Amino acid sequence: MTRRTAVLASAVVIGLSGTAVAASPQAAVLAASTKVQACVHKTRLTVRIIDPARHQSCTRAERGVSWNVTGPKGATGKTGAKGATGAKGATGAKGATGAKGATGATGAQGAQGVKGDTGATGPVGALGALGPIGPDGAIGPIGPIGPDGATGPTGPAGPTGATGEKGDKGDRGDTGDTGDVGATGDTGPTGATGPTGATGPAGPKGDKGDPGPDSRFGTGTTSAASGRGVACTLGAVWLAAGSRAGGVPASGQLLNISQNQALFSLLGTMYGGNGRTTFQLPDLRSAAPNGLTYVICTAGALPSVG
Repeated sequence: MTRRTAVLASAVVIGLSGTAVAASPQAAVLAASTKVQACVHKTRLTVRIIDPARHQSCTRAERGVSWNVTGPKGATGKTGAKGATGAKGATGAKGATGAKGATGATGAQGAQGVKGDTGATGPVGALGALGPIGPDGAIGPIGPIGPDGATGPTGPAGPTGATGEKGDKGDRGDTGDTGDVGATGDTGPTGATGPTGATGPAGPKGDKGDPGPDSRFGTGTTSAASGRGVACTLGAVWLAAGSRAGGVPASGQLLNISQNQALFSLLGTMYGGNGRTTFQLPDLRSAAPNGLTYVICTAGALPSVG
């Protein structure tokens, strides 16, 4: 039993009738946190501590009592006033900046497109107005006029006299100043865009891609049902052409390890499974010729070593 706190042999307890009764010398009170059960004699008013865990109980001449029983929960007290907010702690030191990650590799530069032909040149704009012409040089003096023939008497007109000699040509005058340049004419309209240039030469041939699926394989390759034939070696794989095979189709099924321990010892988790409760068969459907089925021996003899 739990530790007890000894009290005086004359300790007084209150019976069910409310009368003070004396405890027996053997009575003891359990710790205040433990429920105590006892029996009070109806006539002698003596108290006897009992332990229900040991199947002890009161007699007909006794009445049961108990103490150290938790009473009803008291009302919750009023919430106290909120304390003042404490001073704000100092800001922690800033952590060191992590190392900068390595710069990724620069991607390859794309091929340059073919340059198109140059478009035709647009027409030349109209010529600006011509500036004023400078003054010409001075004209040389006119030579003297030769003498006229003598006037004949009145009557028929006499013959015209001979023309006098031509005077010498005067010197050429100085060249006048060059006139101001006329204003630039408006720019002519842009010429039409030239035709698209010829297609450039073909680029280098790319690497050969992965071969596509062979149309002779992978179609109708699970038509054979599981079956049994002659004794086979565990893990062996072969092709079946009929509707029923002498093994299990190799279609990637999950098998229970506890029921196929010998086969699991050969395959492990090479083709899948969690390795604790399951493992997986190889999936050979796409590798089988059309109309045939790859099967695997799951119930046979273990292959021998050497």
